Parts: sequence; C-alpha cells; structure tokens
Amino acid sequence: MMEGFDHKKRIDDLVKGNRVMVFMKGTPEDPVGSENARAISLLEENEVQFMWMNVDDVYAMENALIDYFETNELPLVVVDGKMIGSTPSLQTMHDEGTLRFILG
Repeated sequence: MMEGFDHKKRIDDLVKGNRVMVFMKGTPEDPVGSENARAISLLEENEVQFMWMNVDDVYAMENALIDYFETNELPLVVVDGKMIGSTPSLQTMHDEGTLRFILG
C-alpha cells in the first residue's frame, strides 16, 4: 500500500459520508466491463442517487476493499455503511421491484 495513505480510513469516510456508495472499475459514464455497466444502468433506471469511486484510480484500493468487506466482488454497492453486494444483488432487487425503495 502507498506509504502515508490510509485506505481503511478512506473507505470509512466514503461509506459513512454517502448513503449509496459504489466501488467500481471505470466511471458511470465509461464503466469497465459488463458487470460495472449493468450495475450503473440498474441504479440509474431506478433513479438511485449514488457516489462512486474508480478503484483503479487509487493504488491498492481493490485489495483494501477485499480486506475491508471480505469480498472480491466489483462493482461493490454499499448502502448506509453496509455492503449489499454486486450486480447480481442489484439485479435481484430490481426484478423484485424493491431496488428503488431500498436504495432510493
């Protein structure tokens, strides 16, 4: 990890400071891979406001997320400080009609 950079504190600040936080590869405008693209599409279709972070922009952030949340899923969606999962979880909530209510 980068010396002087506290990944855990950065993750803490992001998940506590944003009701819906998405850790992803790429950006919402230019997601990397179909899983990231589908997750963003589902959030936008359900009018969910979210903050995001491109994990590729911060050295060792992907490994820090694995340590922090004990999963290697990306994109990773966190709501009210709790991990809800990745694209399959969002898809299930969307199919059940609950995504907008849970995250909105």
